[in-house]
Amino acid sequence: MIMFFRKLSESWIAKLLMILLSISMMMLFGISGMTSMWGKDDTAIVVGNEHIKAHQLMSDFQRDLKKAQALMGGKYLSPQDAIKMGMMNAVVQQRVSGALKNKMTEDMETVASDAAVRNYIINNPNFQTLTGQFDRNLFMAYLNQMQLSENQFSLDLRQELAQKHVFDAIRAVVVAPNSLTEKVYAYGNETRDLDVLLVHTGTVPVSKEATEEELQDYYAAMEDQLYAPEYRQLSLMKITPETVSANFEIDEKVIQDAYNENLSNYTKPERRKVDQILTKDAASAAFVLEGLTADNFLQVAEDKGKQTPEETDLGWLEKASVLPEIGDAVFSAKVGEILGPVETTVGYHILVVREIEDAVVTPLSEVKDAIVAQLKAEKAYDIMYEKSREIDDKLGAGEPLNKVASDVGLTIEKVDFVDGSGKDKAGKEIAGLTPEILESAFLSPEGEPSPLVNYENGSVVVQVDAVEPITLKPFEQVKDILVAEWKKDQQKKGIEDFAQKVYQAARQGDEFKTVALFYHLDEKNLKDVNRGAVSDLPREVVEKLFSAQKGDILLLPVGEDYVVAKVDKIVSADSEIDPALLVAVQTSLNQQMADGMIEELLTSYANKVGVKIDMPLIEETFQVYMKQDNVD
Repeated sequence: MIMFFRKLSESWIAKLLMILLSISMMMLFGISGMTSMWGKDDTAIVVGNEHIKAHQLMSDFQRDLKKAQALMGGKYLSPQDAIKMGMMNAVVQQRVSGALKNKMTEDMETVASDAAVRNYIINNPNFQTLTGQFDRNLFMAYLNQMQLSENQFSLDLRQELAQKHVFDAIRAVVVAPNSLTEKVYAYGNETRDLDVLLVHTGTVPVSKEATEEELQDYYAAMEDQLYAPEYRQLSLMKITPETVSANFEIDEKVIQDAYNENLSNYTKPERRKVDQILTKDAASAAFVLEGLTADNFLQVAEDKGKQTPEETDLGWLEKASVLPEIGDAVFSAKVGEILGPVETTVGYHILVVREIEDAVVTPLSEVKDAIVAQLKAEKAYDIMYEKSREIDDKLGAGEPLNKVASDVGLTIEKVDFVDGSGKDKAGKEIAGLTPEILESAFLSPEGEPSPLVNYENGSVVVQVDAVEPITLKPFEQVKDILVAEWKKDQQKKGIEDFAQKVYQAARQGDEFKTVALFYHLDEKNLKDVNRGAVSDLPREVVEKLFSAQKGDILLLPVGEDYVVAKVDKIVSADSEIDPALLVAVQTSLNQQMADGMIEELLTSYANKVGVKIDMPLIEETFQVYMKQDNVD
């Protein structure tokens, strides 16, 4: 089916802390609320005159993340891993592509009618029962999974159908030439019989030992790889919510005010249990309404609407989750009142409210601890701001780090010798050393405290107490490395010589089975294979095997191993053409050519209307989200 993608600043330190404060507020009030609170324009993408906001991208990302987790059987997928997998870039590309397609269809005055939208929904197999009837419960379950309202779904679908009209027209006229189809068919469907001997590196053991002289030669040759890194001993003075936290109390009035200001976050909205009879047109709706009451609603639904009780029962609805037309009607009605018909893109709805569950407000007592914790965190950031300004002034005046720490009430954390990657001399990673801290440590001169450095938990002053420069490791310390490298080279030379022996034996006319038994090798007989079937060999090896002539014997490197192979038989694809496969090849080529033409069209249109992407803003928004996810 169609998928839907849709100034407080006197120093730079103050700016950092305002960002940290913003993040804490976002965790309480939400990202979109925070954007409006600070009055910041979060336009991330501009396509022509369409502005796409960063929080819209974030919503798309969250939806796609949940979909990915569902496909993984509910397994947790972190936002960081999803971004590494390219999900953030995919969301951006989808939004840009979607906006360009919408702009094109608008300029071409291509629209999808209400009937087309309705028919698509009703006739979509994903929303039908086993008997082929439209099932609203399946439809609502899909909307819930996709985190879409009916209204948004209908708007998206209308746009998708309009786009489909345009792009289907392009696909209908793009046909791959027969000559190209035949060549691609012949390339992919030629088959061969191959006799293959696998010569693995492990089949050639190294029997002798390296001499001291040989290892010394390796020591000299590998000198550039045998240096111990520079190590630095550090003193860190960290300013985080934890290091500045104090036993302070939050005034009850402040707590009450925070609760009142965010009451919607603690309110469960009104819900109504609703039954529905869905008809396709006004005449059918009028027919159903004759004699309809709340008491006979289910029977009429079955007799006239041809609906099962499960299809009639919409369950509990919230007003924000349904189309406005239905929400306005249902949430202004009394229990038992017959409503409708209400016309939407899906059809004509006749409804009855069965039960009403009033809105419920969570009392302050149940959320007080969370509010207090948040307010304390905000107060901690205020203290961080003041201490950061004081530290900035003291460091600027040249005061030593120990005195600065004592004056502002912070402790000094010592880090024993660490390299630029954050590992100690034993190769173990030292916790808490972020890239920002390490960068400052290895750029700062010895004995001088750095300026305040921003990192994920707050700020830190780094002082280098001692430096151990880069040194060449002693011979005895790296002897095992030298032996391993020597053995590797010996084995490589041995496998080359051994593979040549096997190759020559095969060329002299010995049967491959005999050669395999004599040299204790694995033999594979590959019958009637095409290029795609030889998936365990590198592509370049497969291409050489399929470029050779019948009877040719080849010696080919495969990584550190070798393959000796003989071409026993070649069957051209032209000798027996499969019409179905030929059609499949042409269909695939048509699709690829049409997709390429559509991409060129979109690129041309992008140049015409203009596309601007604010990646720094997008990345900043996603960083905020990931920090929030870590806190949660």
